[in-house]
Amino acid sequence: MEFNAKRVDDANAVITSTISTETVEQNIDKVAKQAAKTMDIQGFRKGKVPVSVVKQRYADKLREDAEGEAVRAILGDALKELEIANEDLVGEPQFAKFD
Repeated sequence: MEFNAKRVDDANAVITSTISTETVEQNIDKVAKQAAKTMDIQGFRKGKVPVSVVKQRYADKLREDAEGEAVRAILGDALKELEIANEDLVGEPQFAKFD
């Protein structure tokens, strides 16, 4: 994942990034596999739900989780590059644009 991180001043920083669709799809697969291990869906034994069924039933939620995971990864990498510790963050990061 590519990103640009720069400090605006001592208290603010701007991170710009583009997340590829391949990254999101990989994250969807990973999240679906994790969810399939713990789900209890009628007609399947607990933990034995096929990944394809999970993707079909929960596609929107899986996409949200996958995008959120990608954003957290970028945020973590950018904080490392800017040498900012998680403890130093005040409040939650704000997103100006998310498509």
